[in-house]
Amino acid sequence: SRTDIYGLDFYTDLRRVLTNDGSLFHYIGNPDSKESGRLYRGIATRLQEAGFSNVKKVSKAFGLVASAGKQKTRIRIDTTLNNNDGDSEEY
Repeated sequence: SRTDIYGLDFYTDLRRVLTNDGSLFHYIGNPDSKESGRLYRGIATRLQEAGFSNVKKVSKAFGLVASAGKQKTRIRIDTTLNNNDGDSEEY
């Protein structure tokens, strides 16, 4: 059967296969655009419903990060393309 990439079943499957110390980055697009901006809230809600925690918007990377377990989300995002200073940020 076909699974909707933005559907609860898809996120539930992702949570099932990630270890409890795993993190997820979900690219959505520019949060300031009309279409992507509308998606953020719904996707964040479905990630939480699927069992992810610490769901946070990362505007510089145009997406969301989430933890598979209860721990703080730990993911490093290279922001070089956005600001040309070679930085990376941890979320």
